[in-house]
Parts: sequence; C-alpha cells; structure tokens
Amino acid sequence: MAKSQQTYSKKEKEKAKLKKREEKQKKKEARKAEKTPGIDFVYVDHNGNLTDTPPDPSLKPEIEAEDIVLGIPPKEEGEREAFDPVRKGTVSFYDSSKGFGFIIDDENNEKYFTHVSGIIDEISQARMYFPHGLSHHIGLDVHDPGNYKDLCANMVITIEPGIYIPAGSPCDPKWWNIGIRIEDDILI
Repeated sequence: MAKSQQTYSKKEKEKAKLKKREEKQKKKEARKAEKTPGIDFVYVDHNGNLTDTPPDPSLKPEIEAEDIVLGIPPKEEGEREAFDPVRKGTVSFYDSSKGFGFIIDDENNEKYFTHVSGIIDEISQARMYFPHGLSHHIGLDVHDPGNYKDLCANMVITIEPGIYIPAGSPCDPKWWNIGIRIEDDILI
C-alpha cells in the first residue's frame, strides 16, 4: 500500500481550516438564535424617509417630463448676482515652480485655489521661504479654525515663525533643503 502524498503540515493546515469553518458556522448559528425582531424589509417613502410600510402611490407627486432640467437651470435677468471674481487675501501656500497655490479671502476667510494665469498682483517671494501661516488656534483639533480679530481671554493660539530654504534658492547651496520653525503656544 502506498503512503499518502500529504505531508504533516498540509494535514495540520487542513485541520485548522476545517476548525475555523466550524467555528464560523457556530457563530453564525448563535447570531441567528440571538436575533432580535426588527424591520425585515425597508421602504423609502416619497420624502426619502425609511419606513416599514410601502409608500402610498396616491401621494406620489406628478412631474411632467418637460419640467425636468438637466444641468444648471437658466437664470432670469432679475436673479443675476453681481460677482467680482477678483479676490483679495493672504497667500496661504504658493508653489512658484508649478504656478499654483491657495489664497485665504479677506472678506469671508475661505480658502481659494489660484493659478499663475489668474493672478493680477505679483506674489511675494517671502512665501517661497515661509509657506505657512504665522499662527493658528489650538483646541480640540490641533489646527482649529478661528478668527484672529476676536481673540478673548483663555483662548490658546500658537505662534510659529519659520524659514525653509528650498533647493535652487539664490543663496549658498549649503543652506538648501534646510528648514527651521519655532513654535510657541500662547494663552490669551
């Protein structure tokens, strides 16, 4: 009689797989036994809410096909808002080698993407050496958003001056790819 071609380790692996399969089946049966009664089937009504009863077809609103607008609906003359695409603000990041960056608007404190083709004024080279803001609020998140015009007692902010010398800067190459930042946390 010939010996089995399976080695000891193959047999052990098969036993382990079988044991794992049996444990999985036992867990599945235990979950079925513990299953609490709930909603077996869920419907979505005409308002988008989940419900356990089918929606009433008589409540479905009638919509004509010509009332459906794909895309942006045309605006009436009276609806047009005056929009000034020129934004004034502070550069939060600018990559001069790629020609893009972000500007924080002075009016609404929103961050806007900008490209070199859309820039009216010259961007200061200071951002090349100091690409981040000088300060930020500290709270539940490390970089909490906030308005620096309304600082109150017991607020905590950080002051983070720094300088970063990128490769190719107009200085001695021994200073290239060096960055230094000092961080002080301040309690108002």
